[in-house]
Amino acid sequence: MTAFHWALALVFTGEWIWDNLWQIEVKLEPILNRTWQFQKAGLTTLL
Repeated sequence: MTAFHWALALVFTGEWIWDNLWQIEVKLEPILNRTWQFQKAGLTTLL
């Protein structure tokens, strides 16, 4: 593979990773929000 081919492969892999990261984040966000609300509730009761 030439340097040009490596660059293309890196770009496509990067795009794919970013797309999947975005989808994973969308799925995780409700879970993270829920845990954050629990933590906030716990902190307020502690304070």
